[in-house]
Amino acid sequence: MDKSVISSIPVLTGKENYREWASKVKAAAFINGIWLHYISEDLVWNTISAEGQEDRKERVKEEDLQIKEMKAQGIILLTVSSVITIKLESLGDDATAKLCGRS
Repeated sequence: MDKSVISSIPVLTGKENYREWASKVKAAAFINGIWLHYISEDLVWNTISAEGQEDRKERVKEEDLQIKEMKAQGIILLTVSSVITIKLESLGDDATAKLCGRS
């Protein structure tokens, strides 16, 4: 993961800088090939299948997808204020996915 890309993301402090933060997180996710993990796990699998590589779905290791999911969550956790981090932690394991619009 390109640390210079992540360091260019402003720290999310609240709604006043959400739009800038969200667009930078999206760009970082595109660059690092993890954007689909912000949208939907089902979409990740459907994209793999839609590429005409049905057997690839079997070859893709679940661990690889989990690593990409952790990277997607890590970008968020590294770029939010400590107050927001505490709030996310209080919401549980799926909090970062919810922040990205996934439920």
